[in-house]
Amino acid sequence: MASKFESVRRQLLRMKKETEKSLKSLRKQLASASDNPRHSNHMADMAQDYSEQETLRNLITCHENTLTLILLALNRLNTHRYGICDKCGREIDDERLRVLPYALLCLKCQENVEEANRRPRRKR
Repeated sequence: MASKFESVRRQLLRMKKETEKSLKSLRKQLASASDNPRHSNHMADMAQDYSEQETLRNLITCHENTLTLILLALNRLNTHRYGICDKCGREIDDERLRVLPYALLCLKCQENVEEANRRPRRKR
């Protein structure tokens, strides 16, 4: 069992390194795009600049969220909670962990969360 978790640890550390490298590159691209806008007064150019910067910001946020999940999974390995659903306490299916090694929820709980997020909120 320890070897299974050691290979997961190596995989997560690899993912962490790759994600940090991607984040560094994306942040550099955003800084460059922000520091060197096109010197055009044309609205289409300005809109394209804004759109490109917004895309970079969204990618950065996505990578930051992934990095947070990877760090949480590494912490869970250290505290012997890896592979246990945060919501129901049951084991997360091995196949799910193979596909998404930083999963915090079992598939059923994840589906419940996503379904709840899709429902329209009531106004008070």
